[in-house]
Amino acid sequence: VFRGQCNKCGWSRNVWVSELGFRAIPCDHREQGCTGAFALVYKGQKSGIPAHLHNIECECLRRNAASQQALGPHAAASTTSPCVTASEDQMGYPPFPASMINLDPPFPASMIQHLQTLGREELGALQANVQLQDDLLEKAPMAVLAARRGHEVREDNQAIAAVLSTKAEELAAAREALLPRRSALDARLAELRALEARSEAAAGRHTPEHLANEFRARASTSNGAAEDVFQAVLDLRPEDGLLSTQALAEFRQLYVQRKVEKHRSLAL
Repeated sequence: VFRGQCNKCGWSRNVWVSELGFRAIPCDHREQGCTGAFALVYKGQKSGIPAHLHNIECECLRRNAASQQALGPHAAASTTSPCVTASEDQMGYPPFPASMINLDPPFPASMIQHLQTLGREELGALQANVQLQDDLLEKAPMAVLAARRGHEVREDNQAIAAVLSTKAEELAAAREALLPRRSALDARLAELRALEARSEAAAGRHTPEHLANEFRARASTSNGAAEDVFQAVLDLRPEDGLLSTQALAEFRQLYVQRKVEKHRSLAL
């Protein structure tokens, strides 16, 4: 349960869940002149409500009791509750039972006063007509506060909807402005991915296994070039004549160079 206490007179009662959304819960003793509002002072199991919040004799009750004493015993006998001013002798029917007046939260005192001003025929018509009952309940303070709170909530929702609509338009405009930048960013991202692929390929070419195969291929190429030079000399015909000293030196240099390249590649 939620327990509230008036910040003016000290009256305490349980608060309805439907009242928790109100900006302010007025005290039930407004008819007694109290201008306070309920503040939540306890939340938990009903059995755990502090004892000092039960059977409170608030300022309104003390003031009303003092007034009754000043008026004498006849005034005290003619009043059944601080919130009820009509008596059985005045209206001709018994006052409302204490079970209805002492409800927690209490039955609105203003409604009790209004009902006690009605005659038997009016009460019978009210009991038989649901529409009249609805009209009466709509005038109750809690119903008025609930309607006012509903109106305030609708206004707040409309304001929030207007802000969200404006933000949605701003978001759409920002999205349109970002489209060209997104295209440029996608192009740069594609270039970056291509560069990353080339980098990975280059890194793969520098592994020991790949370098070993590369140097073996180079050695084989150099050895084949040396053999081609040697075969060209062997293929000379008698009519070509003997090699000159310069041609022999060039042959020797080229052959040795190719063989050196072969062995260097194998060594690497």
